[in-house]
Amino acid sequence: MKLSHLLAALPLAAIYSGGLIAEHVHALVLGIPFLLAWNALWAILTSVIMAVMFHHDGSSIEPEEQA
Repeated sequence: MKLSHLLAALPLAAIYSGGLIAEHVHALVLGIPFLLAWNALWAILTSVIMAVMFHHDGSSIEPEEQA
């Protein structure tokens, strides 16, 4: 397993840790509750992380056609 594949565990851990953090934080972020902002942030960051994983995955590159 490549080290970049371990990045896939990061969004999962972040989403589940958001509930634990939100118990102690009673703030609004841009006018929305903290937990909603946390989940929206990680939905976007998950896409970025998956794009990074795709970019660094060698099997996603198609071989060149030989003439």
